Amino acid sequence: MTADPITRDGLAVAQARVLLLLDQRQAASAILVDVAGRPNGRYAPAATALLGAMKLAEGAYDPARKLLLQALAIPGEWPGRAEADADLGLAYLSSGDESLGLRWLAAAREKFRAAGAVDLLGQSWQNEARYWEATGRASEAAKARELARALESTPATSATRATPP
Repeated sequence: MTADPITRDGLAVAQARVLLLLDQRQAASAILVDVAGRPNGRYAPAATALLGAMKLAEGAYDPARKLLLQALAIPGEWPGRAEADADLGLAYLSSGDESLGLRWLAAAREKFRAAGAVDLLGQSWQNEARYWEATGRASEAAKARELARALESTPATSATRATPP
């Protein structure tokens, strides 16, 4: 633990990510709500975005979109910003706004590419392929899957998943 509030918030967001991986959603949510409640906090947007991602996973597309837009309205870079772009794209696609959804996914892919986040880039293409399949557009789905497969031979960098506090 640390007495520094910024470091403490960064560690709290990291802890919430681990809790989500362990399917401890309630505990993660409590931590994230606390950090997100500090609007001027350095990690508030990351916490808010993770809350939005949780809502998206639950199928609550409108609340997810609102939380993600709130987080992304905060300027600057913060841990998980590119993932929030992708999640917002998925929220738009899930609620029927194809144009905005695809735009946000494309923007996220550019950030993933720039960061060398090959696994997240591939996941984004797979998500888009699932969207195309769900809408009955097999050729677009095949193209997205092909782009995802092409990344499988690309070595991931250490920056792929690293989000230090």
